[in-house]
Amino acid sequence: MKKRPRRSRFLFSIAVGSIFFVLTILFLPPETKDIFTYAQSRHSESGGFIARVNTTFSSLAHTGHLLLAQTLGANAAEYDQNTSGKKILINMEAKHVTLLLNDYTIGVLPILHIADDTTPHAPVTGMFSSVKKEREHFSSFLRAWFPYTTSLSENMFIHAPVVGGERGTFVLSEQDARSVYVFADSDTDVVIVKGDKDDLNSGKQTKVYVTDESVGIPEISAEAYLVADVETGEILLSKNTTVSLPIASITKLMTALVSKNKLNQYHLITLLPEAFHVPYAETGGLREGDEIQIREILYPILIESSNSAAHALALYAGYDAFLSEMNSTAKKIGMRTTHFSDPSGVSSGNTSTAEDIFSLIQYLYNNERDILNITRLPSKETLTYHWENNNRFVHLENYLGGKTGETTAAKQTLVSLFNMKLSEFESRPIVIVVLRSDQRESDVLRLYDYLREAVYFATTKE
Repeated sequence: MKKRPRRSRFLFSIAVGSIFFVLTILFLPPETKDIFTYAQSRHSESGGFIARVNTTFSSLAHTGHLLLAQTLGANAAEYDQNTSGKKILINMEAKHVTLLLNDYTIGVLPILHIADDTTPHAPVTGMFSSVKKEREHFSSFLRAWFPYTTSLSENMFIHAPVVGGERGTFVLSEQDARSVYVFADSDTDVVIVKGDKDDLNSGKQTKVYVTDESVGIPEISAEAYLVADVETGEILLSKNTTVSLPIASITKLMTALVSKNKLNQYHLITLLPEAFHVPYAETGGLREGDEIQIREILYPILIESSNSAAHALALYAGYDAFLSEMNSTAKKIGMRTTHFSDPSGVSSGNTSTAEDIFSLIQYLYNNERDILNITRLPSKETLTYHWENNNRFVHLENYLGGKTGETTAAKQTLVSLFNMKLSEFESRPIVIVVLRSDQRESDVLRLYDYLREAVYFATTKE
């Protein structure tokens, strides 16, 4: 067989490579094509904005981007994809964002606007990571959609201009915001400095709640209430939090906790007649003589607030011993002024404070979240029973659990846990407790709306 001349083979290889290059460009993702087009335009505008990057197309495809590069009179170093990766440097004094790939500058983008210190999106110097990217982000605080958004922390983000003038932390042109959006990854390091000589170690970053004092506190019918972050323990709003009041069926959270800690959840309970000697004994659909597993009886207790189910559980364990364990457990988890007289909450002797109820929710959230998960179920069905949740918040997507209660002495009580978006990109687990309320759901919603309007979870520097 006759061999093809070396020159022909060389030309053939070039032709195949060129076809491969063109086809690859045609099938690049739209965002990468945008960067390519943008890089070409910046090169023609600046008379040499694109640096010489000594690499192959395969390495460019591997990174997922066509590189922006800065020469501006300087020679670009050779690209080495085995060095330190991506970084974003934001210089507030110079008002520019610098994109670095493996420690080489590939883009310097002017900042059009920086938020001032009076806004919840005010920038803080320090080191961060881009935690989220959104082609369009809706700001619940500024009530606007922001294109090409790259978040830097809870309330700091880069974005393109918005029609109407609403502005977040750093505003870039649409092309430049899009470049950052394409460049950044979930773990990209971000450094924000005031100027070239800024000392990043001059202060410790911390996350704090900031309240807009111009927003008025709503009228609440409850005699006592508390709003707090379950994870940080910070109380955001409160009234009479140490006043001891009847708590009604909030009691059943402790009943479930003692059951989980002390009883074999797979043992069967036979429902004795004494279990039905309580008000509203029919709630839960249980019948005298029924047999039910302990783990299963927690559903009517927590979903339908069945008094007979709670009493059946205590009778099975030994009524006095079970109550003693409820009171002992309360003290162990920090409920210092709480007292239980029965396992259901029908007695006015079941008393606690808003602070103690908060301690209970904290404990459940950190140690027995399964109990809270039961309380958020809209319904539960077994072969024998069907239970419907009587809590109006169970259909909210961000509801994490809680318990209602109502007696003459306690009036209306309610503890609710929500996953609330109190920063631009992070949600917080917030508990709302209301005791002796005339309108418990309305009280909770008023406090909830106040938080959304007036309270921000932000990063600051000590």
